[in-house]
Amino acid sequence: MVKDKSAKLEAKLEREIKKKMASRVIIKRNERNKRKCVTSIYGLDIFGVDLKKAAKMFANRFACGSSVAKNNQGQDEIVVQGDFSDELYQLILSNWPNGVNSNEKKYDRLSDDYDPMPSMPSPGRLDPSYRPPASPSPTYQHGSRGDRHASESKEQYEMSQRNTATTTDGALNSTDQFFQAVEEVKELNKNILNNISMIEDLHGSALTNITDEQAEENTFKLEKIVKQTTKLNNECKNKIKAIELSNARMPANSGDLPMRKTQHAALKKKFIETIQRYQDIERTYQQKYRQRVERQIRIVQPTATSDDIDRVLDSDEPPQIFAQSLMQANRSGQAKAVLSEVQSRHDDIKKIEKTILELHQLFVDMQMMVEQQGETLKEIETHAENTVVDLEQGNKDIEKAIVSAKSTRALLS
Repeated sequence: MVKDKSAKLEAKLEREIKKKMASRVIIKRNERNKRKCVTSIYGLDIFGVDLKKAAKMFANRFACGSSVAKNNQGQDEIVVQGDFSDELYQLILSNWPNGVNSNEKKYDRLSDDYDPMPSMPSPGRLDPSYRPPASPSPTYQHGSRGDRHASESKEQYEMSQRNTATTTDGALNSTDQFFQAVEEVKELNKNILNNISMIEDLHGSALTNITDEQAEENTFKLEKIVKQTTKLNNECKNKIKAIELSNARMPANSGDLPMRKTQHAALKKKFIETIQRYQDIERTYQQKYRQRVERQIRIVQPTATSDDIDRVLDSDEPPQIFAQSLMQANRSGQAKAVLSEVQSRHDDIKKIEKTILELHQLFVDMQMMVEQQGETLKEIETHAENTVVDLEQGNKDIEKAIVSAKSTRALLS
């Protein structure tokens, strides 16, 4: 029953997403000649997106040129060098902005066809010698491949989902590969912070006076974004671990090793700070939810003690504290409403407790990574010192062998 209801709600949100996305953002492939094409994105600024920042994000994501230019209608749009229409559709869908008003001007779309959401390919290696043109001016052509449209949720909350390339420690030998991995971690951390802000907003909405339907939708979005953030957290941790292992396997006398250590330490520090921010927000709202439950209980049972409230929060059964009020005809309606509210907040508190435990484990893992890195680096230094000692001893043995050989030749002569 619950699964069917959740599926219906998700389908409803998906329909509203498609309806809104159809009339706003346009993604179009434009062929300049047989060997060159660009992808243009028009309409993101309607939602308050900084086009320059978005262009920079696209350039980093696809390792290509990306800039803001005027189209033939004199409107600002983002121009990406290359055919990335499918990928941009997915990327914009995953990073949709907040704050859209229903009374904003709508724009006619170029196509009524929807393509299935494509999977995100891994980005190519960034070519440091490439410089994008300063101000390209694309020309729209009729008959181009299907247009892509970005989307938003009903309350303008959408998770920042990023399918970055999977980087293993064995693929970070070159400097370019290392910096690509660093950028991936930075982007993941940024997306996690964006999700945390959305989680904070959704927690705040849950504590306001909203309808049952709004509360159900709010809960659905919150569960979805919390799951996505957990996935991003684990991905970020694994990428930082891969960078650490790659550094540990480098020669101790490598000129890049100090730089790599500095970059790794900075990434780790930022991620730990992100985890701590998430923990702080969850603890804050855990306390606010408990306070809300306490106020609701005291409405029907003013004499309830702190122990009574703790028992309500710890029990999965209907709390006995409401039994007397439920039997009183003049207060049963109020008691039922409060009981429903208390049970909802009880579920929220349990979910927050689960998230806090997961974040604590993640924090412990990162701290252990710090300690293990210290041990690894100590082993590297010890190995380097032993190598120097062995070389010195080897040189002495060679000198002795040379002297011995000279003496032998002198005796033979």
